[in-house]
Amino acid sequence: IAAGILRDATAKWYDENQEDGMHKEILIALWMSELEMIKQNPGQSVSDYTQKFKMLMQRVDTTGGFRQHYIVSKFVRGLSPHLMIIVVGHSPQTLDTAITKVKEIKTGFTIAQPIQQQQII
Repeated sequence: IAAGILRDATAKWYDENQEDGMHKEILIALWMSELEMIKQNPGQSVSDYTQKFKMLMQRVDTTGGFRQHYIVSKFVRGLSPHLMIIVVGHSPQTLDTAITKVKEIKTGFTIAQPIQQQQII
C-alpha cells in the first residue's frame, strides 16, 4: 500500500512540475517573442526602453548564455532610428557600453535642442 501511495505522490509531483516546466517554457517563449519585437516607442525615454529591455533579457537568458554581440545588437536595433544610427557608429561591445553611449547621445540632443531652436528663430 505504501509503495502505491508513494508512486502516486511521485507521479503527482512529476505531473505538477512538468506543468510548471511547460508553463515556464511558454512564458520564456512569449518573452523571447517580445524581445525579438522590442522597439523604443515614440516619446518613450531611453531609460524606460533600457529598463524594459533588461527585464526581458533577465527573463529569457536565465543562465547568462546569450552572447554579448547578440544582446548589444538586439538593444541597438530597438532604439529609435536617430539614436540607433549614432550608437552603431561607436560599435559598443557590451550592453553597458551601448547604454552609456545612447544616454550620452540623448543628453547631447537635449543640450543642443534649445541652441537649434534659437538658430531657427
